Amino acid sequence: MSESAFVFPALSRADVVQLLNGIAETQPDQWVAPGGVYVSLIDEASGMYLDWEAHDVDELTGAVGERPSWGVQLVYRLSQRDQMLSLARLLLRDCGGVAYDDFCTHAWTTAQINADAQVADARFGEGPVR
Repeated sequence: MSESAFVFPALSRADVVQLLNGIAETQPDQWVAPGGVYVSLIDEASGMYLDWEAHDVDELTGAVGERPSWGVQLVYRLSQRDQMLSLARLLLRDCGGVAYDDFCTHAWTTAQINADAQVADARFGEGPVR
């Protein structure tokens, strides 16, 4: 079963495309990053927020300072979490931005991802720890 994470980097869209072109295999409308993580750019026109709860969009808007018009979607299997984390860290770098995952309605910061912090008994990209 595949999971999704969404990264909203402070990098420009052009910088993200350049970064992905340098590290991932390009396929039509997406990239495949090392470790088999599928990457695509998403935007409001393609329905980026269709499945989001209103409070999650509000939290994202507050964390970023504005409602992002685009982001990066990472599709992975739980066994590929380490590869997904590496890619998320690369996209966020020290430039800022936040990330979301399928498990927790929380805007994950770079510092939290780097520390593998727990929020609501979950880590970024991984369900609640039992």
